[in-house]
Amino acid sequence: RLLPQVSAMPAARREITLDELAQHKTEKSCWVAMYGLVYDVTAWLEHHPGGVEVLVDVGGRDCTAEFEDIGHSRSAKSESV
Repeated sequence: RLLPQVSAMPAARREITLDELAQHKTEKSCWVAMYGLVYDVTAWLEHHPGGVEVLVDVGGRDCTAEFEDIGHSRSAKSESV
């Protein structure tokens, strides 16, 4: 399955394989998939209110369920999609 990658520049979108996504699960390169899109959250790690380890723990895979389960605010949800 391929997922589109989101970046600051819409022209930079490309399809990401699940295998490629799985390679990005460290503090140096952390990508997550949510709602069918892939996000490079590496720069956000230090700013995440739940801490770096929360994002690294779900890095390299789809974390939509975890995102929904934690009860994020409407603001956090709107910023993520």
